[in-house]
Amino acid sequence: MAKILRFPTGEPNAGEEASTAEATSAAEGAPHAEEGSSTDELRSEDLAGVGSLDDVVTIEPDVLEDHPIDTDAPAASGEPVMKPPKFGFTRVRRSRKKAKPEHQLDLFPEGKVLAFPAPALEPFEQALLRDEDGQVDGARDLYEAAIAAGDRVADSCSNLGIIDYHSDNVEAAFDCFRTALKHDQRHWESHYNLANLYFDTGQYDPARVHYELAAEIAPEFRNIFFNLGLALALQGDYGAAIEALSSYRHLAPGEEGEAAEDLLAVLRKTRQAAGPPDSE
Repeated sequence: MAKILRFPTGEPNAGEEASTAEATSAAEGAPHAEEGSSTDELRSEDLAGVGSLDDVVTIEPDVLEDHPIDTDAPAASGEPVMKPPKFGFTRVRRSRKKAKPEHQLDLFPEGKVLAFPAPALEPFEQALLRDEDGQVDGARDLYEAAIAAGDRVADSCSNLGIIDYHSDNVEAAFDCFRTALKHDQRHWESHYNLANLYFDTGQYDPARVHYELAAEIAPEFRNIFFNLGLALALQGDYGAAIEALSSYRHLAPGEEGEAAEDLLAVLRKTRQAAGPPDSE
């Protein structure tokens, strides 16, 4: 079944009034971060009662061909409207090894290579190997060992949060990303992953905040702009959504970038149909 991408437009019809009222009531009762608090201090209690999340969908370059966009088709009676597919979590893979400085003199000419024992991998590196090999339990233990040893704590917490999420422990995942940000407030992977959690629970305001923070820190990571554009569109901020998706389109190579053109066309059409924003 094709996914339906629906953005908020105009007044709800009679069949949507009840669900709209319920959503408004839930939003008014939802917890918000206190004024002046930093975004990395959002609590795990914020996710209480949201239920289990759907599997994260990773978008391939031909995603828009596989999932046609239809903003006009009504949702079937009693069937929830599907959220648009987005890019999923990202695991920290970066290495701490430093590249050879430019213009450094090579004091040793090429010749015989002396073999030395390979250095033992540190806990995070061992955990990452297990994680990428699908050995979840071993990876979890090693990430926890890395955290206890103070080895790349933010990286370890962020990757551990992804494991917790896929183990259906959403609150633990939230806590892991929050802990990572306590150790490194500019840890863009944790901002991005935390934004994905909020996106999947329909909390687009905090999702937008964390996507924007991630984009500020890592503007070269194009997936951030795609997901940010979706979050903004689902809030009805079409101008900002078009700007974010245009940034993705600019960064994405070849066919992957071209796949966003259909989505941009839908957003422009929807913005035009919605008319100019109300002026105060």
